[in-house]
Amino acid sequence: MYAVARFGSLFALLGLALALVLSAWAGRQGSIKLSVLLERAQADSFFRPVPPLHQKNQGAATSEQLAELVDYFRDEGLCYLAEYDLSDALVAEAGDYVGERRPAPAGKQGAPLRVGERVQVTYRPPRNLDLGAGKPLPTLVMQFDPLIAKELRGRANKSFIFSLGAALALFALTLLLWLALAREERNRQRNEREHHLASLGEMSAVMAHEIRNPLASLKGHAQLLGEQLDSASPLQKKVVRIVDEAKRLEELTTSLLDLVRSSAVEVQPIDPGQLVRDVAQALDADRIRVESSNAPASWPLDPLRMQQVLRNLLENALQASPEGGVVETDVALERGKLVMRVRDHGHGLPEGAEQRIFEPFHTTRTQGTGLGLAVARRIVEQHGGQIRAENHPQGGAIFTLVVPD
Repeated sequence: MYAVARFGSLFALLGLALALVLSAWAGRQGSIKLSVLLERAQADSFFRPVPPLHQKNQGAATSEQLAELVDYFRDEGLCYLAEYDLSDALVAEAGDYVGERRPAPAGKQGAPLRVGERVQVTYRPPRNLDLGAGKPLPTLVMQFDPLIAKELRGRANKSFIFSLGAALALFALTLLLWLALAREERNRQRNEREHHLASLGEMSAVMAHEIRNPLASLKGHAQLLGEQLDSASPLQKKVVRIVDEAKRLEELTTSLLDLVRSSAVEVQPIDPGQLVRDVAQALDADRIRVESSNAPASWPLDPLRMQQVLRNLLENALQASPEGGVVETDVALERGKLVMRVRDHGHGLPEGAEQRIFEPFHTTRTQGTGLGLAVARRIVEQHGGQIRAENHPQGGAIFTLVVPD
């Protein structure tokens, strides 16, 4: 339910932001269409006084009459008026013209055309209409500044920019909320794991008190008994079995105590490349290939506990690799962090096991305790780092350990 509520709130914010953008865009497009209608209406209002002049003059208006109209409508944006005869010859004009001098530069009659910041409209009368006595109606060309339409588009653009900014703010808020919820989820998981480890710690303390001392006594007496028995005695194998099982139980209790150990790591500057080489040398130098040419000369680590991590990873890699197979180890400085990689050439990890293998008591081996990788993750996290596992594209598994400075 927590995950459903978290993702529901995130998708709701994203949906709100998207709806805001789409609404603003639709409003802007509607304002643009409305501004075109306003330009047509503005042009019609400028054209309305012209036909009476044609009737009065029994022909085209004079330049003086056109100038009076331009002056009258100048505050409303009218900049230029001109009339042309049937051969598109200029008859009269007033105001200042912008662009190429043609009565109908392009488009249909009455269709607004953009000429810089202005709008140009041409009124070309039908050929079959005249003023009587064969006098044809002239063609009227006007240019005007679409003040109202321009203001409408400006407001629409401002509204769209404001809505876009609000949507971006919502997107940013969604991202921040996502990061905060993800961090909260990680903290919750870590707290659950810490609570689980604390429970294991209590159990381990009891085990250390109730089991280790009797177990040490059992192992010691079994070893003494084995020394007293003849090597050919049939009881010798049973004694050896008792000692081996006692050692395995000791290893289990030690691993549990390592897992729940809460003391801070004691870091000191050490050579991480040399640390890996030392562990490889102690295990099987012939089968472990170490690449440390890009490793830093020194890094703050707890040598004993990090050695425990590397030993666990390398032992697992050796066991996972085929007989005689090589384990590849790389130590390097990447983006200001120490990165160690251990790759085997085995069958790889089962699907979906990349996280489960770090859980306590999760193991695929009959002789394993299932605590080695859990202890390794615990130690790496105490260094402030992370450890992850994945399958290598070319086969086998690869474990990556990242430790910040």
